[in-house]
Amino acid sequence: MDLHLAERSKADPIRDRVSTICREQIIPALSEICDKLTENQEQLFLNRLELDLGVIPEDELEQVLVSKLVDTFEEQIKELILNSDIDSGMASLTGKKEQGEDSTSRSRVDVLMHYFRRGTIPWWCPYPGTDIRGWIEEQFSEDARSFLSAIERELGSPAVRGRVIRHFSDAQFRRLFEARQLTEVFRFYESVRQAVRSEPGQTSRSWKTIRNVFLDALLERVGGTGSSPSTPSSSGSQPLSDAQKKRVVAGAVYLLVEEQGLSRKIIDAIISDGPPGISLFSDDEWERAFDEFDSSSGSRPADTTKDPPPKADIPSGPTGAKEEDQFIEIQNAGLVLVWPYLNKLFEHLDFVEEGAFVSDPATHRAVHLLHFIAAGHEEGEEHKWPLNKLLCGLEPEGLVPEDIELSDREKEEAVAMVKSTIDHWKALKNTSVGGFRETFLQRQGILRSDPHGWKVEIERITYDILLDKLPWPISVINLPWNEEVIHVQW
Repeated sequence: MDLHLAERSKADPIRDRVSTICREQIIPALSEICDKLTENQEQLFLNRLELDLGVIPEDELEQVLVSKLVDTFEEQIKELILNSDIDSGMASLTGKKEQGEDSTSRSRVDVLMHYFRRGTIPWWCPYPGTDIRGWIEEQFSEDARSFLSAIERELGSPAVRGRVIRHFSDAQFRRLFEARQLTEVFRFYESVRQAVRSEPGQTSRSWKTIRNVFLDALLERVGGTGSSPSTPSSSGSQPLSDAQKKRVVAGAVYLLVEEQGLSRKIIDAIISDGPPGISLFSDDEWERAFDEFDSSSGSRPADTTKDPPPKADIPSGPTGAKEEDQFIEIQNAGLVLVWPYLNKLFEHLDFVEEGAFVSDPATHRAVHLLHFIAAGHEEGEEHKWPLNKLLCGLEPEGLVPEDIELSDREKEEAVAMVKSTIDHWKALKNTSVGGFRETFLQRQGILRSDPHGWKVEIERITYDILLDKLPWPISVINLPWNEEVIHVQW
């Protein structure tokens, strides 16, 4: 909500009044209108709706602001619904309408594809909680075809592949490969899984690493072209020939043997002793296919799975061009308070040298450490970390593994940093680490893109008056590993 005032001195009190009005009156009223105007599982998608409420007298702010906004909103929505009824194929800049069971299925696919691409749950998600695996199960049971088609078009992105691998079960991968007429390829994967698990000394974690690398290599080679999400549901991908299937498997196995140290004997045994219908190769064919990668650096498959797989597909620094109007809700917006201490903390833990992260794994550990600082525990989900990523030089859509375990030293240094923050902020007096987390770090906010980078917006509440005594600035965050600053409005 953008308000223009005659006097700057009135900005803070007006902002506080409007914040209360929005929370207590406007949002419930708009929700009631939306419920009243939609029925039969209708879903109205608005790309943008801008309302000009004109001039509002200050002494009538509570009454006039609410009535004007609610009336104008209802009028605009009714007009949009009328237009979409006249033109049922409407999908313009104004919006679009979908109805019935198809809209529910489409909405779930949209939510899941948003997550796979960007690593966040969209603010418009209509489902309670964040049960990503549950949503995937429901989508498979209701409409697997359109879902798998949407995924196939995005498999050119390492981040999408990494999140799909994280959340799909092997049974769901079987259906994905069968949809591409690649049953033999998946059977080969299953035979590798069985052979690795039966090897002495193998752990579930070592199989998980092999699974990530193998599936990532397979998906990269059998996926679509990464076309626009607006492409029609039918991907139109041509089935692979037998020769192409063999090359896909040979390239993936090469990575397992050369990059992950998988015993060549395991693969040779699968080729020579595998049950009928599993092995794609005769002994001679396998040797020729594998040697083709082994002897030619030009034919060697691209390494998209460096330690640890899956890897972020975005460089440490911000990448420049951003999608317009990105709007991400965050629950740990208060992390902006500790930004002056991050460089020293990360240098002390050998994550950073000379103002840059030393490796992707170091960056990922830093993202996890920020989660520990804000939450007080290690367990977390990637979709809650967009601000963590920005503070560590990644874009919010950059892929970060969820299964990293922090060392005792890393956690101890993080707690010491929080204590130092409290000590330097004299107004906090005897505030505990837990109290600081709950009061200031675990704050809801909005992460918004703009032409100059990113902006964090946090709503002020009563005890934020202590921010006036904060001995360091937070309006602009300038970290050495970031090419652009992060602006903060608190």
